[in-house]
Amino acid sequence: MLLELARVHYGRLLIAYAFTTGGMIAGLLYPLAIGFAINGVLSGDFGAVLWLVGCHSAQLVLTVASKRYDTRVFTRIYGALASRIVDRSRAAGMEPARVAARVALSREYTSFLEEDVSRILYAAIALSISMGHWCSWNPCWPSPVRRSAFRSFSSAAGSGDDPPV
Repeated sequence: MLLELARVHYGRLLIAYAFTTGGMIAGLLYPLAIGFAINGVLSGDFGAVLWLVGCHSAQLVLTVASKRYDTRVFTRIYGALASRIVDRSRAAGMEPARVAARVALSREYTSFLEEDVSRILYAAIALSISMGHWCSWNPCWPSPVRRSAFRSFSSAAGSGDDPPV
């Protein structure tokens, strides 16, 4: 039943999850934007604060759009599911208490799609960003980003040594 719901409402779910994912990514990149802003202000480049403003604006716009769109999509999905359950249950001759119980239980399907899938997406995205950051800055692994950062730091400090790789 859950796969059927996802298949029928594929386009709407895809847009809803895209808004949610975009807001999550902007929120997870917020510490990086704060670092760019701090480094920029310390070096006298106040334009670097635009990274922070852009990240905050993106998170705000995408999160608000996500919440507004999610409300419409998942209410529509629940309405379609509940009406289909009522029609099938009445056609089967079930008593009203059982029909009401089935409709109430059907809310769990849409709650799963609305809340739990978003949590799974957040966990996967947060893990990916964390592992990407760890892999790019872990001193045990060679990384072009880390090497170039070390070279610029070394040349600024006066030593021309390359980092051990």
